[in-house]
Amino acid sequence: MFEMYTLARSRVFLYVWLTHYSFRLCAIVLTTHFTMKQAYRTKSIVSDTNNRILDISTKEELHLFSNQILRRSMEFTTCDVFTLNAHFITSTIFAVITYFIVLFQYVR
Repeated sequence: MFEMYTLARSRVFLYVWLTHYSFRLCAIVLTTHFTMKQAYRTKSIVSDTNNRILDISTKEELHLFSNQILRRSMEFTTCDVFTLNAHFITSTIFAVITYFIVLFQYVR
Protein backbone atom coordinates (compact mmCIF):
# COMPACT_ATOMS: atom_id res chain seq x y z
CA MET A 1 0.00 0.00 0.00
CA PHE A 2 2.79 2.42 0.91
CA GLU A 3 4.64 1.69 -2.36
CA MET A 4 1.53 2.45 -4.44
CA TYR A 5 1.05 5.73 -2.55
CA THR A 6 4.67 6.71 -3.15
CA LEU A 7 4.45 5.77 -6.84
CA ALA A 8 1.24 7.78 -7.32
CA ARG A 9 2.70 10.70 -5.41
CA SER A 10 5.87 10.72 -7.52
CA ARG A 11 3.82 10.61 -10.73
CA VAL A 12 1.68 13.51 -9.58
CA PHE A 13 4.83 15.42 -8.69
CA LEU A 14 6.27 14.67 -12.13
CA TYR A 15 3.12 15.85 -13.93
CA VAL A 16 2.91 19.01 -11.84
CA TRP A 17 6.59 19.71 -12.45
CA LEU A 18 6.24 19.18 -16.22
CA THR A 19 3.13 21.36 -16.36
CA HIS A 20 4.79 24.12 -14.37
CA TYR A 21 7.91 24.29 -16.52
CA SER A 22 5.93 23.95 -19.75
CA PHE A 23 3.83 26.91 -18.66
CA ARG A 24 6.96 28.91 -17.84
CA LEU A 25 8.50 28.11 -21.24
CA CYS A 26 5.33 29.13 -23.06
CA ALA A 27 5.06 32.33 -21.03
CA ILE A 28 8.64 33.34 -21.84
CA VAL A 29 8.35 32.50 -25.53
CA LEU A 30 4.98 34.22 -25.97
CA THR A 31 6.23 37.32 -24.16
CA THR A 32 9.18 37.59 -26.53
CA HIS A 33 6.91 36.94 -29.52
CA PHE A 34 4.53 39.76 -28.62
CA THR A 35 7.47 42.07 -27.82
CA MET A 36 8.89 41.46 -31.30
CA LYS A 37 5.50 42.15 -32.87
CA GLN A 38 5.32 45.43 -30.93
CA ALA A 39 8.84 46.35 -32.08
CA TYR A 40 7.89 45.81 -35.73
CA ARG A 41 4.79 47.92 -35.18
CA THR A 42 6.95 50.67 -33.67
CA LYS A 43 9.19 50.55 -36.74
CA SER A 44 6.26 51.19 -39.06
CA ILE A 45 4.82 53.94 -36.85
CA VAL A 46 8.17 55.75 -36.70
CA SER A 47 8.64 55.57 -40.46
CA ASP A 48 5.08 56.81 -41.10
CA THR A 49 5.51 59.65 -38.63
CA ASN A 50 8.88 60.56 -40.11
CA ASN A 51 7.25 60.97 -43.53
CA ARG A 52 4.52 63.29 -42.18
CA ILE A 53 6.53 65.60 -39.89
CA LEU A 54 7.74 68.89 -41.36
CA ASP A 55 9.74 70.13 -38.36
CA ILE A 56 13.46 69.70 -39.08
CA SER A 57 14.63 68.89 -35.54
CA THR A 58 11.84 66.35 -34.95
CA LYS A 59 12.49 64.78 -38.33
CA GLU A 60 16.19 64.49 -37.51
CA GLU A 61 15.47 62.82 -34.15
CA LEU A 62 13.03 60.39 -35.77
CA HIS A 63 15.56 59.62 -38.47
CA LEU A 64 18.23 58.81 -35.86
CA PHE A 65 15.78 56.63 -33.94
CA SER A 66 14.62 54.80 -37.06
CA ASN A 67 18.24 54.13 -38.08
CA GLN A 68 18.91 52.69 -34.65
CA ILE A 69 15.84 50.45 -34.88
CA LEU A 70 16.73 49.27 -38.39
CA ARG A 71 20.29 48.31 -37.42
CA ARG A 72 19.17 46.13 -34.51
CA SER A 73 17.85 42.63 -34.93
CA MET A 74 14.24 42.33 -33.80
CA GLU A 75 14.44 38.82 -32.39
CA PHE A 76 15.21 37.19 -29.08
CA THR A 77 17.57 34.25 -29.10
CA THR A 78 18.97 31.89 -26.51
CA CYS A 79 22.75 32.14 -26.88
CA ASP A 80 22.23 32.68 -30.62
CA VAL A 81 21.01 29.08 -30.93
CA PHE A 82 17.20 29.22 -30.84
CA THR A 83 14.99 32.10 -31.88
CA LEU A 84 12.21 32.48 -29.33
CA ASN A 85 8.89 32.97 -31.11
CA ALA A 86 5.55 31.21 -31.46
CA HIS A 87 6.96 28.77 -34.02
CA PHE A 88 9.46 27.60 -31.42
CA ILE A 89 6.61 26.42 -29.18
CA THR A 90 4.88 24.46 -31.94
CA SER A 91 8.10 22.85 -33.14
CA THR A 92 9.00 21.86 -29.57
CA ILE A 93 5.57 20.33 -28.99
CA PHE A 94 5.72 18.34 -32.23
CA ALA A 95 9.27 17.15 -31.45
CA VAL A 96 8.19 15.92 -28.01
CA ILE A 97 5.14 14.16 -29.48
CA THR A 98 7.33 12.49 -32.11
CA TYR A 99 9.80 11.24 -29.49
CA PHE A 100 6.96 9.89 -27.35
CA ILE A 101 5.53 8.00 -30.32
CA VAL A 102 8.94 6.48 -31.05
CA LEU A 103 9.39 5.55 -27.38
CA PHE A 104 5.96 3.94 -27.17
CA GLN A 105 6.71 1.86 -30.26
CA TYR A 106 10.04 0.81 -28.80
CA VAL A 107 8.50 -0.22 -25.45
CA ARG A 108 5.93 -2.48 -27.08
